[in-house]
Amino acid sequence: MTKPRRIMVVLLTTAFLAGCFGPEEAGTQPMEVRVLTGTARVMHEGQSKSLKTRGAIEVGDRVVVPKNSAAEVRLAGARRFELTGGEVRVDAGNRLTLQSGLLLGIVRSRAAVESGSFSVSAGNGTFRVDRGISARVASYRGGALRVSGPGSRLEVPPLRQAVIAGSEIPRAPDPLRVSAGDQWDRRFLSEVIETDESLTNFARGLEAQLGPDEGVSFFQRVLPEVDSSFIAAFAGNRRADLLIGLLLAMEAEGNGRTVAERFTSAFNLWSEGASWGLVAYEFKVKKDAIFTRLLDAIQRAGLEIVGVTGAPPSPSSRRPSSGPSPSPTPGGRGPDPSPAPSPGGSPSPSPSSPTPSPVQSILDDLLGGSDGGQWVPLIPALR
Repeated sequence: MTKPRRIMVVLLTTAFLAGCFGPEEAGTQPMEVRVLTGTARVMHEGQSKSLKTRGAIEVGDRVVVPKNSAAEVRLAGARRFELTGGEVRVDAGNRLTLQSGLLLGIVRSRAAVESGSFSVSAGNGTFRVDRGISARVASYRGGALRVSGPGSRLEVPPLRQAVIAGSEIPRAPDPLRVSAGDQWDRRFLSEVIETDESLTNFARGLEAQLGPDEGVSFFQRVLPEVDSSFIAAFAGNRRADLLIGLLLAMEAEGNGRTVAERFTSAFNLWSEGASWGLVAYEFKVKKDAIFTRLLDAIQRAGLEIVGVTGAPPSPSSRRPSSGPSPSPTPGGRGPDPSPAPSPGGSPSPSPSSPTPSPVQSILDDLLGGSDGGQWVPLIPALR
């Protein structure tokens, strides 16, 4: 082979490998630790080095992150792991061992996490492994996780989790348990958390004020445009939950299934432990669509929507809030903010604006209106 042809073959081979593995996989980026908050330590050949920013790591090193600190462990290629309050050992350029703590994986190349009696393998996605008295493996997005243990294996798809006690791997995954207080849940599933908070408030107010159970006739009255006779098979559940599930089924994409089939699928997922916010997220139903349908249904049924004090809240009486509150206290409103003084020393008059309708006020509050007001809507029973 002539020299020019040899050079051409080398170039073509290099280009092919770069295309197969991507720039990070084909490159030679060193493995390292980046401190996100607090501090971290790297244990290398019996010596300990404290880090406040970043530092290189090698196979065999251990990374220790104290409680209330967080660090990112970057392995070879597109493999990143966030560790908080725990310890990992670097086993290879694509593999870690989690000794303790919480570990978040964001990978675009095959990676594995060993932890006690089980291992987790992922090819592309975002997932977490929590290691305490028991262990939890959960997937946020991407491909399914493969959880392997002594004589057993389980696939965990996105929005599902598996709790592992000892060496027992469950037979099937559960719906992901989402917590408003968890930093990674807030990062990846903020929409779920916001929808859950609003639906919890709405369902609490609705259920507290509904009269005697009317059975299927209640849903026929509220939603005359759909045949809700199949709801009778779910008697005994809260009407607020049945109504939410039915409206989700009506709003979700059909995909060849009837409303009854979509409702059954959504309600079964909720019964298995998924929150309504997670069900809505999985069925690709937006929060504003849910509440628009809820309020429309309530109006058509002739229900009067009032605030907790017996009257619709006005813009000036809403309580300012610095952020979402998972459990607003009924009737709890703070004092009106004092008007800002004008240059002359007297308060400037507030510009007049149209008073919103009761329904619009509730919808604004539930969907996070511009003033951030939060209150629990109470809906009296049908007269």
